[in-house]
Amino acid sequence: MREILEAALLRELGATWREISGNHFRGRLRPPVFALHDAGARLGFWERRSRTLSLARRLVYEQPWGVVREVLKHEIAHQFVDEVMGMD
Repeated sequence: MREILEAALLRELGATWREISGNHFRGRLRPPVFALHDAGARLGFWERRSRTLSLARRLVYEQPWGVVREVLKHEIAHQFVDEVMGMD
């Protein structure tokens, strides 16, 4: 059952990424790989080498979707700075 829920969450993260990316970055970003992690205090991170955008499981399971969206926006900004601006 958890795999089904997480697959749905990852699909929704992808759809939300497309919306945010389109609205704010106008197609200048390529879709990343989406993942969920259990890494302590980190709510999210962008990993350049694997092009992975990961959010904490506890975030997506325990917080309202509006909070998840804000963390996702923050990580998309890291992706933009890395991939479009060429900075890390």
